[in-house]
Amino acid sequence: MNVEKSDLDQSPSYSDGGLGSPLPLIASLIVIVFGLRWFSGQLAPIALGFILTIAITPLYTWLRGRGWPSWGALAATLAAGYGILLALVGSIIWSGYELIRLFGRDEYRQGLSNLQDDIGGWLQDIGVREGAVRDAVNNLDVGNVIGQLGSALSGVLGVASSIGLIVLVMFFAVPDGPRFTRIVDRLARKQPYLNAGFDLFAARTRSYLLVSTVFGAIVAVFDGLALWMMGIPLAGVWVVLSFVTNYIPNVGFVIGVIPPALVALIGYDVNRMIWVIVIYSALNFVIQSLIQPRIVGDSVGLSTSLTFLSLVFWSFVIGPLGSVLAIPLTLFAKALLVDINPQLQWIRPLLSLDEDQPISVIDEARLAREDPLQLTKDESAASTNSGTSDD
Repeated sequence: MNVEKSDLDQSPSYSDGGLGSPLPLIASLIVIVFGLRWFSGQLAPIALGFILTIAITPLYTWLRGRGWPSWGALAATLAAGYGILLALVGSIIWSGYELIRLFGRDEYRQGLSNLQDDIGGWLQDIGVREGAVRDAVNNLDVGNVIGQLGSALSGVLGVASSIGLIVLVMFFAVPDGPRFTRIVDRLARKQPYLNAGFDLFAARTRSYLLVSTVFGAIVAVFDGLALWMMGIPLAGVWVVLSFVTNYIPNVGFVIGVIPPALVALIGYDVNRMIWVIVIYSALNFVIQSLIQPRIVGDSVGLSTSLTFLSLVFWSFVIGPLGSVLAIPLTLFAKALLVDINPQLQWIRPLLSLDEDQPISVIDEARLAREDPLQLTKDESAASTNSGTSDD
């Protein structure tokens, strides 16, 4: 990849103050991280509210462009956002209650008890000490499983209890969104990197949400149909679980397959569990590893390793919801810390590990406006780099 000389000259060093002294910088980051963690109960719903606002703001612009009055477009946009929120929270709560009811049935209580005995016997056969066997077996106790499900549901209800905060965030953020966009656009001439950075963040976030929603729904429906055909109960619950975990990068598929596989093992046998895992894996590989990249390419622009680290980091900072919001939050941090800073443009290709990515955020933002779903596949990205190389 050819790199413009001026881009290399902009690389900062500790001596010229480009990055600052390392120890104060590290200390500041630690304070910020634990400060965010301290307020995670409020930050998580606020972040969700803003991300939903970013997702639905184009609807407001589209309605205004078709002659809707401002108040009508605003009301319709808010109604759409609240509808998405209500459907998401309602489906998760329903799924949690259905799972508790399922494991409360006599046949599943007995099946879980049999599984408990089988695992205990197997652990003893391979020489695991008795105390460890007892602890492992107790974790599979029916009451403990139902208790864990109840705790998980309580966590969901805890998020649901913050719906009021999410609603308020969206109520004030949706009207401010178009005004914020217009102000940032006015700064394009004097602050081109700030304008391009926020434009790219919004475009990347919407592309990610669109791709994850569409292909997550496709995978979830096929998963549900396959489980229904195999006779696994609560196919609708597994559809919801598969859809939601699709927003969790890297490990979402694993999280989504464990519960139905466990139900297949308890309700049927090992062979049925293996079939569930095989079918889930096959559908996920074909749709998300073969079909999706051919259609939309990479809608995120982050390397695989950085995506995984973002999952770990945001889960630690704001809790379980951080795993779902990891990608948008990382894109926001990247925009705020790297993209809007002309002295740090050299870091951008290192974050994506994409040889065709434009070094300048201004060039990438332009490409995002032209073709937001195929940034890394677009040949114009390579031509942009070649156009800025040494003659």
